[in-house]
Formats: sequence, C-alpha cells, structure tokens
Amino acid sequence: MKKSKYILGSFFLLCSLSYIILKGVLPGWNNLSTDFNNYYVSAKLLVTGEPIRQFYDNDWFYNKAIEIGVENGAKFAPFTPVTAVLYVPLTFWDLLTAKRIWLISNMLLLCFIPFRLSRLFEWKRFDTLLILSLFFVPIASNFNFGQVYLFFSWLIIEAVGANRMKKKFLVPGILIGLLATVKYVPILFLIYIRSKGQLARKALIGSFVAVLTIVILFFYVDSNVFSSFASVFSDHLQGDLSGQGKFAIGFQSIDSMLNNLFVYNPAIGYTVGYESNVLRILFKVLLILYVFVLSILIFKVDQFKFDTVNSSIFIFGAFVLLPASASYHFLFLLLPIFFIVHWVKSNSKQIYLISFISLLLLTFIVQYHHVPDLVNYKSLNIIIHYPRFWGLFVLFSLIGYWRLYKVIPQSK
Repeated sequence: MKKSKYILGSFFLLCSLSYIILKGVLPGWNNLSTDFNNYYVSAKLLVTGEPIRQFYDNDWFYNKAIEIGVENGAKFAPFTPVTAVLYVPLTFWDLLTAKRIWLISNMLLLCFIPFRLSRLFEWKRFDTLLILSLFFVPIASNFNFGQVYLFFSWLIIEAVGANRMKKKFLVPGILIGLLATVKYVPILFLIYIRSKGQLARKALIGSFVAVLTIVILFFYVDSNVFSSFASVFSDHLQGDLSGQGKFAIGFQSIDSMLNNLFVYNPAIGYTVGYESNVLRILFKVLLILYVFVLSILIFKVDQFKFDTVNSSIFIFGAFVLLPASASYHFLFLLLPIFFIVHWVKSNSKQIYLISFISLLLLTFIVQYHHVPDLVNYKSLNIIIHYPRFWGLFVLFSLIGYWRLYKVIPQSK
C-alpha cells in the first residue's frame, strides 16, 4: 500500500510539474502581455519621481507605459499605493529581462517552500510535495503572469512558522501587516498568530503599527494619494473593477454574479435576470451572514480557541466573499489547505480526504469558459458560469459541516 502510494504520488508530481512548465514557465519566459507589466511600470514611474496619485488615471498610466517601452500597456488601479514599491529592484533591467529574473526567482522559491513547510510544521516532505502539487494551476498562472502571490504566501508561511516554532509574536505581526498594505488578504492570517490558544495581542499591535507607519509615510510623500486610491477601492469592494467594469465573469466573485443577475448592463442593453438593487444587496448580505455565522459556530464549539483548523476554515469563508478572484489568488490558501488536509488525513477515513481533494482540484481547474452555455435559460446560465465561486462555497460549507458536527474529530 505504501509503495503504491509513492508510485501514484510520484506520477501526480510529474504531471503537476509538467503542467507548471508547459503552462507557466514556457509561456511566462516570453509573454509580455501580463500582470507583470502593471507592477513593473508602477515601479519604473516611482523611481523616475512620478506622483503615485497619477497612477490611478488609467489612460495616463497606459500612455506612460507605452512611453517607457512597455508596448502592451499597463494598468495600476485598483492596487494600493504601496504596490508601486514591490518591483523597484527589477527596474534596473528592461521589461523582458526583469520578468525572466522574477520567473527564475519564483521557480527557486517553489523548490524551497516544501523544505520550509516540512521543517516549520513537522510534516513529511513527500506529503508536503504532494499537497503543494495540488496547486499546479495557481502556480502556473503565477509564473506566467509574473505575479507576487507565491512570494507573499512564502512570507506568510515564514511568519506563521516563526510563531509556531519560537513563540514570536511581534515580528510575524509586523510582517503580516506590511503584506496587508499591498494585498489586504494577508491580514486574515493574523488569526494563526496566537498565544495559549488565543490571538496574540503583540501580533495585532505589531500589524497595526506596521500598517499605520506605511500609511503615514505614503501620506507624507503624496498627501493626495489616498484620496485617489479610495475612489477606486470603494468600487473594487463591490466587484466594480477599474477598467474592467462590474460584469466581468472572469473574476468569479459573488459581486460579479449578482451584478450580472440584478443590474442593468449597458453593453448588452438589458438585465440578464430581474433588475433589483434590493435583491442584489439582500443576497450579498445573506452570504456574509452565512459565512460569519458558520465561522462563529465553529469557533464556539471549540470554546473560541483559534486552532489551525478553525482558523483555516474561517479564511476559506473569507475567500468566498472576495470581490474578485483569479487562479493565482488561490496561492494564499496554501497554508490553510495544508492544515485542513493534515487534519482530514490524520483523523478520518480516506473517502473524506479524496472528497476534499477532488472538490479542490475541480475548483482550481474548471474555468467559466469550460461550462456549456444554456442559451434558453439566461439567469441559470449566469449562475453556472461561476465555478470558482461555487467551488469555494461548497468547500467552505463541507469542511464547516465536518467541523461543526464533528464528523471528523480534532487532532489530539
């Protein structure tokens, strides 16, 4: 049995690696029409002294990108102002060279992460490699598009691991706070930084101080930058993406789905479902309540102890509510999925683990363009074209049910 596990596992690892090379490394080596442009151009303009507040003018930013030789253009909104700093070290090279350097760095990082997970959390290395290989689609997407999510996920792993091994609170809190000034989501991972089963105050304070320091610093550099950012951020929270609108199915969020169902779309001249702002808000509120109540009940069952499994389920729930998502965003779920798989594998029958992994892979793999069109049922057609959202929703509900009703017992 053990031998067959290693044979099947090795085969899956090989398939996963092949996909990453074919869909991530090879196209990413020469592809200059990707998200990397957005980071690179903003860093380049920052170095030359352009005011960050101007970056939120899409036309201005696009034209500046063309001026500096980025032929496919770029867009900064709705990034945070701090995002402009990220790729500054890469501005010493031209666009293609910089992207290749970043790609190679990410490939090396991918090789390094399994060893860190194994050391920091005392997991078997082969099991760690297998779980990491489940992310072949998000990893390939991150490589191809020159994204930052694998790098951020590694830093989160280091922060949580430092707390686990050495009971450090302040430094992990500061690191997570700094990451949150760029991508928001890392702030959720403070829930892992705990002391005696409860959230660590030092970590919360460190994170707050880090965020406040960055805000003050950027306000000092450009006092108008946050007003420019706020104008696009408020729209972003409602799924209305700057330059892409509120109906973009590709970003697979509850907001986009509800906008398509209940908001008049000028591009097509009608509402797909029934035009009603009240219903749009109602369904969003109901989803928020569902995620919040289920999370609270799970924590309540365990007397509000913030263990790794309950915390991971809560983060899953938060992902269900994201106003926009892409394949590479799933890399933020690296640590939560490691904790959940470890819990399920250690305490239940194999069928539960197979069920979870199968649903996870479907969520990662199935894209909206893979779903057939139901031409005669427009509302239903919209609903079924959000496989990423529904995958996350079902996974959150399933593991929430397992935890709440103790279908799978807690680890000892």
